[in-house]
Amino acid sequence: MPEAPGTITSVFAARVGENKDSPAVGQGGTALSYRELDEKSDVLARALTGLGAAPEDRVGILMERGVDVVVALLGTLKAGCAYAPLDIRSPAARLRTVIEECGTRLVLVDSPERAAALRDSCGGGPGGVDVRVVGELAARALPPAAGPPPVHPQQLAYVIHTSGSTGRPKGVAISHQDVVAFAADACWAGIDRRVLLQSPLEFDASVYQILVPLLRGGTVVVAPPGRLDAAQLVRTLAEERITSTFLTPSMFNVMTEESPDAFAHGCQVWMGGEVASPRAVARTLAASGPGSVVNVYGPTEVTVFATRHLVTEVGDGPVPIGSALAGVRTHVLDEELRPVGAGEVGELYLAGRGVARGYWGRPALTAGRFVADPFAGDGSRMYRTGDLVRRRADGLLEYFGRQDNQVKLRGFRIELGEIEHQLTRLDEVARAAVVTLPDHHGGHQLVAYVVPATPGAGGDWPARLLDALRAHLPGHMVPAACVVVERLPLTNNGKLDVRALPAPVFEGAGRAPRNRAERLLCEVFADVLGVPGVGIDDSFFALGGHSLTATRAAAAVAAALGVRPGLEDLFAAPTPAGLAARLADRPDTGAGLVGPAAAPAD
Repeated sequence: MPEAPGTITSVFAARVGENKDSPAVGQGGTALSYRELDEKSDVLARALTGLGAAPEDRVGILMERGVDVVVALLGTLKAGCAYAPLDIRSPAARLRTVIEECGTRLVLVDSPERAAALRDSCGGGPGGVDVRVVGELAARALPPAAGPPPVHPQQLAYVIHTSGSTGRPKGVAISHQDVVAFAADACWAGIDRRVLLQSPLEFDASVYQILVPLLRGGTVVVAPPGRLDAAQLVRTLAEERITSTFLTPSMFNVMTEESPDAFAHGCQVWMGGEVASPRAVARTLAASGPGSVVNVYGPTEVTVFATRHLVTEVGDGPVPIGSALAGVRTHVLDEELRPVGAGEVGELYLAGRGVARGYWGRPALTAGRFVADPFAGDGSRMYRTGDLVRRRADGLLEYFGRQDNQVKLRGFRIELGEIEHQLTRLDEVARAAVVTLPDHHGGHQLVAYVVPATPGAGGDWPARLLDALRAHLPGHMVPAACVVVERLPLTNNGKLDVRALPAPVFEGAGRAPRNRAERLLCEVFADVLGVPGVGIDDSFFALGGHSLTATRAAAAVAAALGVRPGLEDLFAAPTPAGLAARLADRPDTGAGLVGPAAAPAD
């Protein structure tokens, strides 16, 4: 039976027919043509069907960034299943929660070692999770008779999980037809030739980075595996002749600070997930020209991006989030669902193309956010974003914040209530509140305030609470600091009084440097983190560091020592003593700057 038109798989099949020998996906020295990608994903689809995968089954993908991720995604869709991305850096408890929430019984991984670890944490055998290595499945030679069933436009394509205010992540369910319509938008014309995949698969920007080029005959260029810093991304954009990619404003800011001409090689950067910095955008326009930056907006619930603004100049106000993509309708409404006037602030509702089915297995939660569209007259729904915007006289939308307890941090959507829920589950915590506060570089960081169940808690207790959170939450949801308070201050109307909360104090207390390299690293850490002092045993991340401040630190270390550590170096050895020893073993350190031969500290 032929597949219905308007599905990801049918559109991809058409592109294969047109571009058989053209490059579809590549990373480093590994590349697959459209024909090769089609064949490998066909084999995987038949293998999944042979394992009992049925239409709309959710297949987990737990893999490092690489060519096989694209094979896994396409093979899953061809089998009629939906892919459910899993975070390779999430703790085991979080992975179990997402797998259970999604009802996933089959997970694809990239190595036997990862398979063994997941089986240990989630359980295998009868009633457990079936874990399979993609490379082993894709190597099978199964007969065509074992082919998968046809796929239909309304069929589930993927379930991506976001933070949930009730303490459990929620899975957003998106159909094939919505992805196809997204990829067909005219806005991609001319920039879809070589798109950089550098976002994690569980971040919905990856849908753009993988499926837009593949459904338009372009090439997915996969960034190197592991954590990437600004210098690596800038180098990759130039070396791989990238025509477009997506970045969070936080990473965009760091890249343009280090390399103002990062996008001067013909790459158009799409940026969203946080409020854009007008200064950073203006710096890029000056170096790369008008139209090099597109500011976008879109919750996961409306298929990646819902609005866009091609920036040609930066004015005095915020950078607009623009106007709707094709097929999307934007409504700015008051509390009674009445349109507000031009220039007035209201809540943004999104309708039309791309609106998700809802939250997988959560009908009550779905009913609260996906509501009837009173302006359509056809029984369709609109998504209540919770975001406050205003429509300017020229029709462009400007973002003005949230109505609830949700925040955007370094591109991730975080429900503060989920972190608070995890804290108050601990017997020793009576009450907890989590807020965002400015960091040393003008960004924001999470800070937890806890009231102990037993008075007098102190010492290493806050650090132990953060360790407990790391066992259940991904790294971007673990607060930079935990502050013990006797009570949570409230305003007159009973809300948390954030201004009355004490500021977190980050102080180093480790040993003094023993040589020049350790002294320079201590100075770099202190300067980047904005703390008075750092000892050689103090962890960069325990003092408030995170992935973006780590990329700043890498650049500063390069200036001080003449060798630039990768982000993996900083995460593996986050103390000055540990990082100095790690760099001493690298062949590119040069001039004896690190290790025992370095000069003594002054």
